[in-house]
Amino acid sequence: MVFALGDFTFNERHNESVTKTTDYALGFNDRIGNFPAFFKNVKTKVDLEIKGHTIPRVDGLKTLDLLKQIAESNEPQSLTNSLGEYFGLFVVVDIVEETANYLPSGAFLSQNFTIKLKKVGE
Repeated sequence: MVFALGDFTFNERHNESVTKTTDYALGFNDRIGNFPAFFKNVKTKVDLEIKGHTIPRVDGLKTLDLLKQIAESNEPQSLTNSLGEYFGLFVVVDIVEETANYLPSGAFLSQNFTIKLKKVGE
């Protein structure tokens, strides 16, 4: 396991990359004859994007079904990694799937996915 989002685990063979975007939510006011003044009016925002792939011969064709159920519930889920670090509560914003290499039965041999997560208040 590399990450766990609620009951869904991302295996080391699933993960390609994780992109973390931290927006410190600073605002600026321009001032005549002076440098801009800055202020912070909201909390820091954290977004994660996890890119990966599944191996249908090993994982099965329905690997992402639990993740889709979690996303459909619209409930915040705890995100942890294999080192036991807790990152907070996240919701699934969207899931993009790409399947390729189809067999005559309609089964696919490769699947890539991108999952976008947004940190929410606790």
